[in-house]
Amino acid sequence: MADFAGIRKTIDNVGGLLARVAELTTSDVLVGVPEAKGARKDGQITNASLAYIHEFGSPASNIPARPFLFPGVRKIRPQAIAMLKQGAIDALNGSGKSVSQTLNSVGMLARNSVVNEITDPDPAFVPLRPATIRARLRRTAAGRRKIKQLKAKGIALTTWAETIVDGSANIHPLIDTGQLRAAITYVVRTG
Repeated sequence: MADFAGIRKTIDNVGGLLARVAELTTSDVLVGVPEAKGARKDGQITNASLAYIHEFGSPASNIPARPFLFPGVRKIRPQAIAMLKQGAIDALNGSGKSVSQTLNSVGMLARNSVVNEITDPDPAFVPLRPATIRARLRRTAAGRRKIKQLKAKGIALTTWAETIVDGSANIHPLIDTGQLRAAITYVVRTG
């Protein structure tokens, strides 16, 4: 009877090992803005569409590419590979984090890197056009005051540097309302 229990335990261990390996090899970590959850408060365009436009540009609308998704993921690639490698070793040993925890850790790392790429791009994004800056400033009372202050100082809104004289204007490319940045997420898809 003891021999049968040992064989049964070995079979269960092998079955668990195969299940963990299958989960690891058939899962994907996807980072971006899901279309289904990409609605914006103004309702004009989804965050997913906006992310695509900014990532690749839109020559027809005179919008230059300001890639943030692919560069953000590329930056963490070595760290993600190391995490996945350790996750595979843990799965084979039946120890450490679960496969799901490893994949979620990689997803969160990638998501945070993409958000950081929007906030602090390297290299810097193509600056906003003066017309875009003026339009953003005109939307708020503080922005309208900023325009008046700059005009009073004799400063035209013609370049990126001139519009941040005192740092009060929100003229960062890709950050206007913050909705796109907040919509960046990840999902673990098991197949």
